[in-house]
Amino acid sequence: METVVAVIGTLVGASIGVAGAYYTQRLSLREQAAERDRANRQQAYSAFLSAVHEMFEQVRVVQRQNRSEGEAGDVAVSRLRAVSSVRAQVALEGLRFVASSDVAAAAAALWEQMRRSEVPKGRDLSRTAERSWRDGYWLTRRRLIDAARSDTEREPLDWRLAGVGPAPR
Repeated sequence: METVVAVIGTLVGASIGVAGAYYTQRLSLREQAAERDRANRQQAYSAFLSAVHEMFEQVRVVQRQNRSEGEAGDVAVSRLRAVSSVRAQVALEGLRFVASSDVAAAAAALWEQMRRSEVPKGRDLSRTAERSWRDGYWLTRRRLIDAARSDTEREPLDWRLAGVGPAPR
């Protein structure tokens, strides 16, 4: 009888050990998958922000050239139309595969700022319009960064300390 009790105790102990190891392994795999997902989202968000910023800088170069060289408006418009959006468009599509709705909406707003507003289209080449567009870019970019940080479970930035561009409104 003692042998039976010992065997049963051993089996129960082994079963508990196996179940505990299974549960621990399963929890570990879930945490690893969640971390990989966060890293993938962060990579997609960074790729889009980087590509859009390249476009931003190209538009700014055209604007500066237009002011310093006093070239005709149609030359500036032609240069603005030559600004490639391919890398940013591909990055936006990659972002849409992994983003939450809030991040996708913020990315769409930044894309709208870069592709459909008056300055990058060359419809308004004035310094006032460019300044307004530039400030709008930074504010829209911040909204995207805020949404991305929230989506990747990071605490919000204090833009007064961490920000560049115009002061937050």
